[in-house]
Amino acid sequence: PPPTPAEAPAPAPAPADDPDETQMEDDDDLRRALEASRASVEEDAQRRRRSWSTDDRTPLTVAEYYSCFQAAQDNTGHTLEDIEEGSGVRAGNGPGSVRADGQGRAQYGRILTGATEKVANELGITDKDTALDIGSGVGNVPLQIAATFGCKARGLELMESRAVVGTALDVELAAVINERHALRRCGDCRLEWGNMRDEQWWDFLTKAEEGGHMKVFVNNFNDVMGHRSTETRDGPTLDDRICAIFAAMQPGARMLTLNRMLALGPSRDQANAVREQRGLEPSADASFFSERKVTLTPQPWPWAPEGEDVVSWGGSAIEAYVYERLGGQSLPGGAAAFLCSARGCQMGNHSATAVLDDESHELVTECVYCGEERRPAPRER
Repeated sequence: PPPTPAEAPAPAPAPADDPDETQMEDDDDLRRALEASRASVEEDAQRRRRSWSTDDRTPLTVAEYYSCFQAAQDNTGHTLEDIEEGSGVRAGNGPGSVRADGQGRAQYGRILTGATEKVANELGITDKDTALDIGSGVGNVPLQIAATFGCKARGLELMESRAVVGTALDVELAAVINERHALRRCGDCRLEWGNMRDEQWWDFLTKAEEGGHMKVFVNNFNDVMGHRSTETRDGPTLDDRICAIFAAMQPGARMLTLNRMLALGPSRDQANAVREQRGLEPSADASFFSERKVTLTPQPWPWAPEGEDVVSWGGSAIEAYVYERLGGQSLPGGAAAFLCSARGCQMGNHSATAVLDDESHELVTECVYCGEERRPAPRER
């Protein structure tokens, strides 16, 4: 986010050719007045940048952001690729390298600039929304989305060393944007170090800023937040927790993941197809979300005319899954719900079961009326 004036004092004035002007700078009272004036100007510029009014000012283009992000890396004295090769960022990649509520590893990998733009567009992000990256690594996704969509953005990262890098990049990036694009309308980005299973982060992960929706990215490629990262084969996975987080969001939320979220169960269309096969009327209570598959492909960009990969670990196209939290259900407060698909469960076929346990914040997988396990999501053909 743009730093406050206290965090980023106004830059020193350019050297003056006029000796009288230099002498004026040596006058303590006048120097303090000039500094106060510069601080006021800087504060006004930042206030304009942080304005949410409807006007003709726009966020950065992706190419402008890319240039600023490269300059921010230069200011740290290290490229991001060099930082990623260090032990600090790579810590957590190996089995057993993490001990956090049954989690055994925290695999690192970064989605690149062009693919991040594609992700944001698939999520339909607007400047009223709240973007979230669960397992945000060094913070590149929320930093980019805040700067290029003018929205609020958040990131939560388990590994402290990665979160520290993200904070450093945030500070340097804000300084570069202030210098090059002070009057552009960029959003605020909040990067945090913490465990998604810790209840203190529940609201941070589930509640959007007023007037918008949660728009979520999860890099869980190749089951890295599933059983690959879980110490016990039958224990709850990080993907299970993310599914519960998504279920707690209000209708209109969207989530893009790099691994299919089977714990969500069947989508509304899939659940209603089963109902129709069994002679039951389609219902909005059948399920609480929609699902579609998209493909992220390497392609040329202004900063990479020969083409840019999708992710840091390879050059192939990657399939992703977009989930949208649907409304129109019957439970109070728009709570996520499902209908039982068991034959003979007259109550459960027509009366909704809440998807989320309000106290434990865990997914409910059984019909509240007959105890039958919820029908799983169908496998991809």
